[in-house]
Amino acid sequence: MLKKILAAAAASFLFAAQAVPLKTAQGDVEIAKVPERIAVYDIGVLDSLVALGLGDKIVGVPDGKFAAAFTLPNAKEVGTLFEPDLEKLNAVKPDLVIVALRSAGKRDDVQKVARAVDLTLPGKNLYQEGLERLNALGAAFGKAEEAKKVGDELNALRDAVKPLAADKGKVLVVLVNGPKIALYGPDSRAGWLQAELGLNLVHNEKMSGRHGDPVSFEYIAAENPDWIIALDRLAAIGEDGASAKQTLDNALVKQSTAGQKNQIVYPQTKNIYIDVGGPAALRETLQELQAAFAGK
Repeated sequence: MLKKILAAAAASFLFAAQAVPLKTAQGDVEIAKVPERIAVYDIGVLDSLVALGLGDKIVGVPDGKFAAAFTLPNAKEVGTLFEPDLEKLNAVKPDLVIVALRSAGKRDDVQKVARAVDLTLPGKNLYQEGLERLNALGAAFGKAEEAKKVGDELNALRDAVKPLAADKGKVLVVLVNGPKIALYGPDSRAGWLQAELGLNLVHNEKMSGRHGDPVSFEYIAAENPDWIIALDRLAAIGEDGASAKQTLDNALVKQSTAGQKNQIVYPQTKNIYIDVGGPAALRETLQELQAAFAGK
């Protein structure tokens, strides 16, 4: 009986005169009717939907602390970034559920409640991929003009920051997790800083990808970066512990060019680590780097 209900719901969702293809991690799917009730398990996607003026259509979000920055008059918590609560999800009656990145593995589970799509970004250039996802959502929700406007504004800001980022020498991007430090290179979440701004990111040949590779204070001293961009993981996820500033308050770090010239930047880490590819997150990161590189 449940299978028949789900099949009927899917069929009615797909039926319309014109379908709009939405690019997902599993390929294009057709959105034939604009969803009115959306549950979102990814903050970068949430950021994109809000930028398109769709905050009132969002009825389900993960972990309120991650969604707190957004105006969502109709949203209720329906699980975490990793684990949907199917009972709570069912209670908000979504007609579309969006997963990505941390929640991507739960797509089949939430599909039992409503149609689900996985909007995980490939991760090769999260700036461009974020804009592509924004445009795809804009087309699917009848907000193409809004998406273009947001994208144009972001590109203008990027183009303003790029000259300031020129000739900055060696740039070390590190993810600081309490006392632990990991290196982020061009293939990481921070890789778009090189691809879009031309920053020369230091990286290991063994760079493993999005989560970085463990490094030491001695490594930082040996690389002697001109600039350090330090991401504070504990601050991003709302946990207690040594801050990135406290951890990098180290004699070896202070001896580096970045330390001596006070060229260590501590951006809002959630914008790179949690709100992946979201337009507001990209904007805030660009603005922080703009101020840092302009000496403000």
